[in-house]
Amino acid sequence: MIDKLNIGSEPVFDERIVKIETRTYNPYANTTFRYNNEIRIPIQQQDLYILPCESYLYVKRKVMKQVAVDGATVTLGYNGVAFMFDEIHYGRCGLDDVEIDRNRNVGITSTLKNYVSISSDKNAIMKSAA
Repeated sequence: MIDKLNIGSEPVFDERIVKIETRTYNPYANTTFRYNNEIRIPIQQQDLYILPCESYLYVKRKVMKQVAVDGATVTLGYNGVAFMFDEIHYGRCGLDDVEIDRNRNVGITSTLKNYVSISSDKNAIMKSAA
C-alpha cells in the first residue's frame, strides 16, 4: 500500500496504445484555386482525432514565370509553401462546426517556430528542399 502512495518517484507513462496512421484526404473539388479561395478537406470519421502538430499538408504545384527571362530560374524560398496560406483552421465539420485551432499568418508563425525549435542539421535539410 505504501508503494502506491509514493509520489516522490518519477511518473510512468504508458504509451503502448499510441500509433500513427497515414491517411489521404482530398479537398471537396479538384479545381484551379485562385486568390482568396477556401480549401476544405473533410474527414468523415467521427471517432478519428488528428493531432495538428503531427499532421502534414502535401502541396503539389507547378511554378511558372509570367514573363520569360533568359537564364532566370524560379525557386521557392525557405518555408515558401506556408506563405501561400493566409490562415489555417482546424475544426470539426458537421452540424456544430466547432473550431479547435486556428493559425493566422501561417508563413511567419511557422518560420519563427522553426527557427527556435529545429536543430541545425534539420534546418539544412529544409533549406535544400526549397
